Amino acid sequence: MESKSCITSISIEIINKKVQVYLPIRMLQLHILQYFHLTLILMINSFSRRDIFLNSQNFYHSIPTEIENPCCLGEWFVDS
Repeated sequence: MESKSCITSISIEIINKKVQVYLPIRMLQLHILQYFHLTLILMINSFSRRDIFLNSQNFYHSIPTEIENPCCLGEWFVDS
């Protein structure tokens, strides 16, 4: 019976070592994911509202008027 208990205790030690090795790896993965998530938030927050507004205005004015408002095409594409 002693041999069985010895084997059981050894297997528990091995399982514990696996768990001890596994937990830091999971924590490292979690830390890396949090780092990238926070980096994206900081990148978004680094733009001021004024910068975002000006960029949207520049994008809006870069669209040709014909595409923006098809009514300006006149009679070119009117079916007769």
